Formats: sequence, structure tokens, C-alpha cells
Amino acid sequence: KPENVVCTQKNDTNVKIIDFGTARELKPTDKVQVLCGTPEFVAPEVVKFDCISPGTDMWSLGVICYILLSGYSPFMGDTDSETYTNISKVEYDFDAEEFDIISENAKAFISALLKEKPTMRMDAKGCLEHAWLMEKDIGNTVIKTDNLRKFLARRRWQRCGQAVRAMKRMSGLMQRSRANSRDSSLGSPAASPTVSPLASPRTAR
Repeated sequence: KPENVVCTQKNDTNVKIIDFGTARELKPTDKVQVLCGTPEFVAPEVVKFDCISPGTDMWSLGVICYILLSGYSPFMGDTDSETYTNISKVEYDFDAEEFDIISENAKAFISALLKEKPTMRMDAKGCLEHAWLMEKDIGNTVIKTDNLRKFLARRRWQRCGQAVRAMKRMSGLMQRSRANSRDSSLGSPAASPTVSPLASPRTAR
């Protein structure tokens, strides 16, 4: 995701990819399924719990390019469930006015990555040889970054919300665990207290 692509220095064009906490090195014969990743960036095979491949990363690259060029997330819904549905259906478009100044080659680059089947997606070699990256007369048009800044700010707030929800879930589990421990020590079902609804974690969307 965009937050994990950083410049080595403030005014430098050298970039690094960071945060490999859930990264996996795959061998051609590996059959790996995962259920991790930020909802907006995961590929359809992750949503469907199918086997992942290098093509899974290429999908995420397509999402990142879409966001960097427009400041909008192609598949994000009001809830994670809606986001996953949009990803599974590969429902996105270039209708936003921000794409009016974006070249057809750039749109084709993204479209070649956002394919439902991993085998149909452009690979890394194809990306490096794509007409978009080979363009010589790109022009002097400056891409607006206002929407991108808003997107990144929204993502930071979402992470805060996710952390709060996780803490509430942990608190609820601890309360239930203590309640169960007390019940066991009393040894009588009749003495079991009624658990307050407030102890049950709720996921606010």
C-alpha cells in the first residue's frame, strides 16, 4: 500500500518498500493460502481463500497505481464486506475527473493488473516493458495530490479505529474469561451472573 513505499530522503527519488511483517517467499511448487492484508489492497484470490502467487502482488500494484494517480481507492466500500464484494467482482472504473488528464497507457497499465485471474495479470517484466513506463513525451502536467493526501489521512484514522476496536474485543474477551473463572470457582450454574451486553465487542463501521 502507498504508506509502505517511502523515499529514502525527503528530496530524493530513491524509494524503498517497507513493512514485510506478513511477507512470504514462495517457491513455484508452494500452495499457500492467506487471510491477511489490508482489505482495499488484497487480490480476489485472498478474498476467496484461494492459493496466492506472485500475481497477487501484481494486483496490489495495480491498486496502488490507481490510488497514486487519482487519490481514490478503486474497490473501497462503506464496509470491509462491501470492499471484498467489489474486489471479487472486479468492479472499478476511471470515471473520476482526476483521470481526465491521465494517459490511456497509464489506464491500460492498471487494467492489465486488475484482472480477476492471477494468470491473466501482467507480470513484473511486462510492467517494466509497458508502453506507459516507456513514454518519452509525458508532458508537464502536474498530478494533483490533494485527494491522495485525503486518502492517506483517512487511512490513518481507519488504523486508529481498528486499533480501538481490537482493544475493545480484547477487553470483552478478558471480561468473559474472568466471568467464566468466577463461575467455575462457585461451582453452581445458578450462581452464574448475567453478562452485560456492554461486555460484547461491537465492530463500528
